[in-house]
Amino acid sequence: MSQATKSAISQPPRLAYIGLGNMGLPIARHLASYPSDGKLQVWTRSKGKYALIPEAEGMDSIQDILQGVSGGVVVVFTSFPSDEVAEEVYGIMVKQAQMADGGQVIFVDQSTLQPTTSGEHSGNSSRVRLMTIARIASTMPVGAVYLASPVIGQPAAAAAKQLVSAIAGNFEAIEYVKPILDFIGRETIVVSSDVSQGKSRFAVFS
Repeated sequence: MSQATKSAISQPPRLAYIGLGNMGLPIARHLASYPSDGKLQVWTRSKGKYALIPEAEGMDSIQDILQGVSGGVVVVFTSFPSDEVAEEVYGIMVKQAQMADGGQVIFVDQSTLQPTTSGEHSGNSSRVRLMTIARIASTMPVGAVYLASPVIGQPAAAAAKQLVSAIAGNFEAIEYVKPILDFIGRETIVVSSDVSQGKSRFAVFS
């Protein structure tokens, strides 16, 4: 990491959650009470769910999440139902980040996606991906970091703060977000600097 990135990571974060599904909603509810720089920002396609988290600020668009990223840090948690949705949303966020100036974005992907999406291309894959999620995040001009952190447990466990998170990626970024993960769950397992290993670790427990 550059010195500027390390400086940004020493600051309190702004938090956001994208994807308020069966797992994302209870997790976001806990995040809304975590000490941070401002209210939790949330986005999901079903805007009616915003009323279920009155402590959070519901955003009209994904692009609004990364507005004002300049000199600070934004930790964006994501939870998607499929590889295709994940790639679509991350693609939008990359374009928005290209208009940002400075700051640090840490993506914590809690989706249960295939390793070929969150890491390198698979040589046996019949579908050639334009970019993997990790590579897309690494190209963000604000210095984004992508962390693969699938959660182990059911929605009831998420509501009770009993989830286990297996996290992989940049170790400095992991150190920064680990207290947040510990706040919303029971245990955080640091796996590897290889983002695809976070998803592989989940497979061991499933």
